[in-house]
Amino acid sequence: MALNGSAFIARKDDPGLCPGEGWQVMSIRGKPGMKGPRGEHGERGQKGDKGDPGPVILDWEIDRASYQAVPIMSDGALGPPLALRGLFEQFHEETRG
Repeated sequence: MALNGSAFIARKDDPGLCPGEGWQVMSIRGKPGMKGPRGEHGERGQKGDKGDPGPVILDWEIDRASYQAVPIMSDGALGPPLALRGLFEQFHEETRG
């Protein structure tokens, strides 16, 4: 749990409000450092041209044997497979009745 720049970890199930007795501090926000010197205006150079838009998903290739969906991108490439088996198993468990 992150709160006001500090990190906490629960010490037990249902720890209550953080911070509190059910929480352990892992790290605390430090004090701000000294302010650095001001840079001069215009040091970065000129802005470059806008790049081409990135590829978008056009379609999906479905692999029923492995419960995966692979995105087919607008540039012809295949995106990373989306593993769906665990999602289907969770749905099956939660809706069994």
